[in-house]
Amino acid sequence: MKPPKDNTGFSPSGKAGSKTNFRFFSQWEYWSTPAIYLPLLPAYLWLAFRARSLFFFNAANPSFEFGGMAMDSKWKMYELVPEAYLPKMLLAERDVGAQALASRLRALGFRYPMVLKPEIGLKGLGVHFVENESRLAGAMEAYPGRIIVQEKIPHSEEAGIFYTRMPGAPKGQITGIVHKRYMSICGDGTQTLGALIMADPRLQRQEHALRSLFSIRWEEVLPAGKRETLLPIGSHTRGARFEDRSALKTLALEETFDRICQQIPGFYYGRLDVLYDNWGDLCRGDHFMIVEVNGAKSEPTHMYDPSHSLLFAWKEIVRHWKIMARISRKNKELGFRDPPFWSSLKALIDNYRLERGLRRVSGIK
Repeated sequence: MKPPKDNTGFSPSGKAGSKTNFRFFSQWEYWSTPAIYLPLLPAYLWLAFRARSLFFFNAANPSFEFGGMAMDSKWKMYELVPEAYLPKMLLAERDVGAQALASRLRALGFRYPMVLKPEIGLKGLGVHFVENESRLAGAMEAYPGRIIVQEKIPHSEEAGIFYTRMPGAPKGQITGIVHKRYMSICGDGTQTLGALIMADPRLQRQEHALRSLFSIRWEEVLPAGKRETLLPIGSHTRGARFEDRSALKTLALEETFDRICQQIPGFYYGRLDVLYDNWGDLCRGDHFMIVEVNGAKSEPTHMYDPSHSLLFAWKEIVRHWKIMARISRKNKELGFRDPPFWSSLKALIDNYRLERGLRRVSGIK
């Protein structure tokens, strides 16, 4: 006899039932990147033809490597951003030892907790939170290259602001806003932390990573009503739920981010991920920090709102590609010269391999 299923679509053994299988195959937000993007290849090729460059994205942001599409250094991007908008951070070389890094962090006055991320990375993959010095060495073992160490930003809300501006234009515009809701669970006083995770289809997709993070607490019963954030990383691949807040765009918000983005040399297309506490303060440009600057590979991530259809997502992707293509053509008119064809192709291949490696590091299939 098969064990009965509860109303979440999971059996008591923790295995997904048919309802979960249906969710997996019907909810497009869980699909792989190729599954979402390959049907749009004709649209991309048409834009490439008009731009007279298969890799037209290179010209979208002239100061970013390959326009910010592939193998772009986060550190170099941070160096272009006004320091006032950034958290305290440090670039650590590949061969630095944990003890040497810990000593340097102490000397510079860094405070725990800290965030470690690969210098070249994407989609929140490979990001680790380090609560104290004793955990620093273990976290560093996961990185094959240079790492960026940041003090944890003391703000609780995260948003992604997609910004575009035509070269030479006096003002840019915000073309999408996403709010990122971190993975969390709420205790009921009876179920274990592991059972609560396995009862949520979104969290179950992060099972391997969460089992590693919470191995000691997996059988802990959470008190009723206690909500706990499992992973404060605003990435769709790391389990965050994306909510479309584009309707909250205001003139004040647009002016704030236009002012900031125009201070970033050669930046015309991309998404700024920011941490803040109060939306009104963010609109005024107060009490927030920039977590990431993403260039040509930026997705209009508001499309991942579960209430949106795949058709909506396709329209948003193509809409932003068209904007990027126009920006790229204009930058070429102003004298931008594409990198060699083969170097662009190699960067894309290397980026694909990097993503696969970082997925393994992050415990994501």
